[in-house]
Amino acid sequence: MEENRTPPCQHAVPECNGCPNMHWEYAEQVRQKREQLQQLFQPLWNERFELVPSPSEFHYRGKVELSYVDGKLGYRLKSNPRKSFALNECLLITPKANALIRIAQQWAKQHRIPSYDVIRHEGFLGYLVIRESKSTNEIMVNVISHAKERENEVEIVAQELLKGGAASVNWMVNEGWSDNALGFVKKSWGKPFIEEHLLGCAFRISPNAFFQTNPPMAEKLFQEVLDEVGKEDRVLDLFCGMGALSIPLAKQCKSVLGIELSSESIQSAMKNKELNQTKNVRFIAGKVQSQLKLLKPEFDVVTIDPPRSGLTIKAVKRVMDLQPKKIAYVSCNPVSLKNDLELFSKAYELKQLKAFDLFPQTHHVEMLAVMQRKEI
Repeated sequence: MEENRTPPCQHAVPECNGCPNMHWEYAEQVRQKREQLQQLFQPLWNERFELVPSPSEFHYRGKVELSYVDGKLGYRLKSNPRKSFALNECLLITPKANALIRIAQQWAKQHRIPSYDVIRHEGFLGYLVIRESKSTNEIMVNVISHAKERENEVEIVAQELLKGGAASVNWMVNEGWSDNALGFVKKSWGKPFIEEHLLGCAFRISPNAFFQTNPPMAEKLFQEVLDEVGKEDRVLDLFCGMGALSIPLAKQCKSVLGIELSSESIQSAMKNKELNQTKNVRFIAGKVQSQLKLLKPEFDVVTIDPPRSGLTIKAVKRVMDLQPKKIAYVSCNPVSLKNDLELFSKAYELKQLKAFDLFPQTHHVEMLAVMQRKEI
């Protein structure tokens, strides 16, 4: 099948590998994804597969991570992931976010900021992370270094970014040798968080917190989960993160218990609980599989949003042992979702299966599967 448009991004050919579907018109991208999912989930789902398109094919991302390698701040090269290319413009983020990236690029060039070398474990700057709220339009910029010196230079770029429109700037230090865009916050300028709104609830996003990449589409997906929950239902929300689903659920059901491994995410969830004045939700920090062993079968609905790897066989069994009448499973990996649905099929019937295109221009989708306990 031939490509049906010239990619509108100047980096799509030959440098960037972030948007492999950009050479297709968006309607064609949606059609291809729908067909692939229809084939993947047979014979579990024989009905026509529904894929909800994104209202925006560009400027939808709420977070991007830019690598700084050999003095170039941008994304990794398609031909060599150990190298970066200097980003001029990314169509997945807003013009305001792109303008802030150019400020950081100019700063790094003028002050000759050294790149961090992951092999030799020397240097300074590793990543720049941009986070943007789609409801308040606030932008956070995280400068991630592997050393604590150069505070004067970081102060300069922080002030320039604030003047350029950033609401929050954070200098974060990665004290380990791992090549990632995480670290502890050494110093902040402006607000320590940005605020996003979802389903009538407010969420404060801290520098390391996970939040959905495409909030308007996540809202559509989460609304369908809420539609499955009644006023008297007791809900168990597994892999709850910072409470983006738990808190809206609590607004319309009897009670919610959220479980998440990341203690930092749970701390954010607790703050968001207070912010939204929701008293019928509580959160536990711990490994989901271990916490499941401690729970009694007292939940009407279980919601699940696991990592890409999905659930372990033991975790599936422990969820089924709780005997909820309904399970709503959100997944970013159709293959692992299919495997888990087959395991759940021993006791649960698949009632709904739908995809949401949270990631236009890419191969990825978000899935929602709703299961109901079989009558014995």
